Parts: sequence; structure tokens; C-alpha cells
Amino acid sequence: MNINELERLTGITKQNIRFYEKKELLHPARNSENNYREYTQEDLTRLKAIKLLRKLDLSLEDIRRILQEEAPLAETLAQHLKALQEKQQELSACIDVCRNLLYKTRSAIAQTSMHYDRTSASAPHDTMQESPAYDSAREKSGQTVLHSDNHLHSQLALLNVDETLRKMEEMERNGGKFMSIIQDYKRFAETEHLRGFSFKPDTMVMNPDEFTEALQQYAKENQLNLIVIKEGMCPIFRIDNLEYKAERIFDRFGATVHCSLTHPEDLEAGLEDISPARKQIYKFVHGPWFFLLMLFLIMAISRRSFLWAFLVLAMIGPYLWWVFIRYFR
Repeated sequence: MNINELERLTGITKQNIRFYEKKELLHPARNSENNYREYTQEDLTRLKAIKLLRKLDLSLEDIRRILQEEAPLAETLAQHLKALQEKQQELSACIDVCRNLLYKTRSAIAQTSMHYDRTSASAPHDTMQESPAYDSAREKSGQTVLHSDNHLHSQLALLNVDETLRKMEEMERNGGKFMSIIQDYKRFAETEHLRGFSFKPDTMVMNPDEFTEALQQYAKENQLNLIVIKEGMCPIFRIDNLEYKAERIFDRFGATVHCSLTHPEDLEAGLEDISPARKQIYKFVHGPWFFLLMLFLIMAISRRSFLWAFLVLAMIGPYLWWVFIRYFR
């Protein structure tokens, strides 16, 4: 296809297509007879991918590295997402400060206008023509006014520059730290979820064929790319390059399939930047103990008796812990 067809199919202008070629994002072949560019279906797919990544605000350099397989797509997107979230936090702080400054500025202008209006009402007509109140009235009505240095100084004073800068820098520090903790916990929770999961199959899973069918049905319902490597009553399968081993357990509610990573240590590579102490805190929050602690406090406060809450939780706690581990992870 020629460049006109490529423009029609992608919605990208010829100028931009040639620009991407100069940036080595696109490598069309040349017709040996007329030396015209000839674009293939692969070039079309590549150009659409560039368009998508640009809409995500990725830089041309990041896109080039992805297309030339110099950087993994997932890693680049993860870094870009983190940068976007930091920018979102900064913009949120800017919006809050700007809204607060606008409110204070309008309040100060309104008070000044009221003062000048009262002054204008009590002043003689001739005197008012030369008064600051008259200048303020003209400015308020939309007429052009020459701003003096004093006027500019008074405008900047409304910003309360030193105090506002201090607050913004404090918001950026606290906001960045808070967002970092949240993002770290999200990564930890996602990693913990990848360690293992459970589900209730439609059948009792009495033979290897039913086991494989149950795994494939679970993958279909959850849109997972699951590949069974070894069939049997303890099958081994892969999900996105992670290897799992499954087992069937019977309980009072029927059969349950539990799946766990065969090499859970592989997940630790993505959490090396999180300190061991913070990991312990995340593990407590993510596990059943945090849920049991909250339940204990609620019961104790509602009955105003910590002893009663402790006895009740001692009786039902083990069962709740078992239910949490078996069905909610």
C-alpha cells in the first residue's frame, strides 16, 4: 500500500508518517522500479501501535525502544504509569492551591471594591475623578487602567508567596510519600494474589479429564491464558509464564481446587525495592489477621467488653481464618 492508503487507514497525516520514519519508528520498503515507499500490513499494525502509545503520552524514545525490543513493554508501561500517577498527584495539589488562592483573591477584591464604593459615594464628583477609587471603578467596569508598581505589588501580595510555597512543597512531599506507600501495597497485593488462588469447580473433579476441564473453564471465565503442561490429579499449568500446581480438596461445601506457584521465589524479584519491615506490615494488612483484629474491635466497642469479644473471637476465629484462606484469596 502507498502512503495515501496508510493515511486513510490510520488517520495519521503523511507528514507525521514521514516524521516517524525519520525517527526510525517505521521502516517501509522501497519499490525497486520507482523508489516509492511501499507499506505492508506489518507497517500498518506498527503505525497503529505508535498512535496508541502516543495517545498514552509515551515519549518517542520509549516507543522506539519498545518497537526495537530494547525495553520490555510491561516494564516501560509500569514506569510510565508511575510517572503519570505522580503527575496526577502534583496536578491535584496544584488544583487545590489554585482554588484556594482564587477564593482568597476574589474575597480581597470584593472587600476592596466595597471600601472604594463607600469612599466614592461620600466624595465630591470632581475629587472622585482623580481618586484611586475612581481608578478601581474603571478597572472593575472593564476599562483599561495603567497598573503601577504599587498595584502589581498589592496583586502579588494576595498570593502570600512564602506561605503558599511552603504548603505546596509540604503537600508534594506528603502526597508523594503517601502515593508511594499505596503503589507499593498494590504491587505487594498483586504479587500475593499470584502466589495462589482457589475456586469451586462445577463438578467434583473425579478424574484427570474433569480436572483439566475445570481449569480451562476457570481460565475462560476469568479471561486467563492458561496452558496445561502436565495432566493428572495434581496437574501443572502455566498462566502468563508463571507455573502453578493444582490440587483438589474436599470440604463440607464440596470440592475445591487450590492452585499455588511451584516457584514462589520468582515473585520476589519485583519487590526488592520494598523494605522487609514494610512487607511485614503489608502482609498483616493483606492477610486474615487484620480482618480478625477489626472484627474484634467492632465487637468489643459494640458490647463494651474486650473479654466478651476475645472469647467469641477465640471460638469463631479459627473458622473465619479457614474461610478467608480457602475462599477469599
